[in-house]
Amino acid sequence: MATTRYLELADDDGIANKFFEITTSGSSISVRFGNIGGPGRQQSRSFSSPATAQAEADKMVQARLRKGYEDAIEGARAPVAPTQPDTTTPATVRWRFKTGERAFAIFANDRGCWVGNEAGRVFLLELDGSAQKQFQLPDSVKCIVADSDWLYAGCDNGRVYDLTGGQPFEAYRISSKSEIYWMDVADAVLGVSDAAGGVTVFNHEEENQWSLESDGERGWMVRCDEIGVYHGHSAGVTMYDWEDGEELWHLDVGGAVLFGHQDAGRLMVATSERQVVCLSKQGDLQWAADCDASVYCCVTSDDGQYLFAGDSDSAIYCFDAQGHQVWKRATGCGSALSMSFHDGDLFVVTTQGVAACIDAEVATSVSHAPSPSGPVVSAPAPAPAPSAPVDLLPIDDNIALVAASIDDLDDTSDASGGVVVACFEAANKLWVRVETSGYRADWVVQFPKNLRVKGARFVVDEIRPASRGSFYRAYGDIRRLV
Repeated sequence: MATTRYLELADDDGIANKFFEITTSGSSISVRFGNIGGPGRQQSRSFSSPATAQAEADKMVQARLRKGYEDAIEGARAPVAPTQPDTTTPATVRWRFKTGERAFAIFANDRGCWVGNEAGRVFLLELDGSAQKQFQLPDSVKCIVADSDWLYAGCDNGRVYDLTGGQPFEAYRISSKSEIYWMDVADAVLGVSDAAGGVTVFNHEEENQWSLESDGERGWMVRCDEIGVYHGHSAGVTMYDWEDGEELWHLDVGGAVLFGHQDAGRLMVATSERQVVCLSKQGDLQWAADCDASVYCCVTSDDGQYLFAGDSDSAIYCFDAQGHQVWKRATGCGSALSMSFHDGDLFVVTTQGVAACIDAEVATSVSHAPSPSGPVVSAPAPAPAPSAPVDLLPIDDNIALVAASIDDLDDTSDASGGVVVACFEAANKLWVRVETSGYRADWVVQFPKNLRVKGARFVVDEIRPASRGSFYRAYGDIRRLV
């Protein structure tokens, strides 16, 4: 006899909106999961006995309950309504790219635009929107962040993957009782925030440096620098010392924090109370700018002179450095859940699963000045350029899968193209150190734990010292030396 259990995870912000259904029939289980109101994806597995299948089903259910899922009746909760089109002047969109699923993660740099969606697919696009490569990760991708030249993607399975090379590697493994919402990495120190309001910091060996629970829930924001960890949640923003987790300050920003952004000296915080708030890194309020709906995300221009924000009504805003609104535009492709700025363009990813490149040059060329009554007078909006949707990259051999073990690596007998490192055992742990001359023998290398095998040797594109000192970081592709 088949038994089915149906769970949902949803919040008032409309950001968490997922279901999980598991059916046990004899020695098999079938799992269906996805966004509430949609058909979802389905997977099936067989086991050696009905008891084994039931034990696995119970384990999967308990894991979801710890993350905040609750028992529900399918169809009882209305699906999150699609965002209504905004009547604001349309944004000038350079290109649109359909990922096929709702997407939270985007990051742009000189290499291109990286986009991650709820199906675990990460796309590397050229800055003109054409697809270069796909990465398939094991679970939904919530965030993509950069740490100098390294790029990391965080997944719902509690793993963080290094996307810097041609093949993704597991960089950090996080044990959390709640679903991971966001992360940030600064010189190999990883900060993670979760659905229950917890924040955890890991060092370069994936060791839990400290972990604590904040006064709020739904930790959508975490940002790290060389001084501290900045955590945004339903009760405001809290700064902790990155070494020991000591609370340095806390500020109630007047609403739940959704996403946030930092530059050298400031924090920009998007809130559920229709505001973008600018704080100093000492916790002082600098200004608050009003929007017309809950603000999902924000980012600054490269020079810090402009702040961009996206709201729940499919609009994006531009504010100047003092918080005066310069313009408001409609995306035409859903509400921006996350955004990145690079070289004059604003890159957004939306509730409709669309990545879009929006021309933000107008922000640096609009002539505006306060009127006698205070508001900013903006120049007339430019005529929007036609959008050119870009087709999804076909599923072919250009999909990079995660290296689950050393056997998934490419083999090489030529060490001339990189740096040789070797795995050794000490104090009942496996470590990696550099064999190539010219490097310190007493420093270990930050290296994927799932690739470590005692006595194994590897060729890495580059080995770089961490800014904090005392250890090296592997950069680029990893090959097994045979």
